[in-house]
Amino acid sequence: MALAECLVKPLTDAVAHTVRAYYALFASQSWLAVMSVSRAVVVEAAALRAAHRMALPDAIHVASARLAEASAFVTDDRRLPVPAVEKLGWSDMPVIR
Repeated sequence: MALAECLVKPLTDAVAHTVRAYYALFASQSWLAVMSVSRAVVVEAAALRAAHRMALPDAIHVASARLAEASAFVTDDRRLPVPAVEKLGWSDMPVIR
C-alpha cells in the first residue's frame, strides 16, 4: 500500500525518475518491514478511524506501524495523527536519487 500511495503523484505528473526512485527505495527492504493486514491491524485501524476520523488506508498504515512497534512513520501529511510512533516528513529523509 505504501508504494501505491507514493507513486500516485509522480505517475500523475509523469516524473519517471521519481517513479524509478520509489521502486528502488521499496525494493531495498533492509529498512522496511512489510506486514500482512491481519485481524489485529484491522481492529486497530478501526479504533484509529473512530478516534481520529482517518481514511481507511491511513488507518491501516498507522495501525501497522504501531503494532510492529515501528521506530518512525514517514509522511508529509501534517494533518495525519500518528499516536505512539515518531512522525517524520520526507524532508527528514536522505535525498533519493
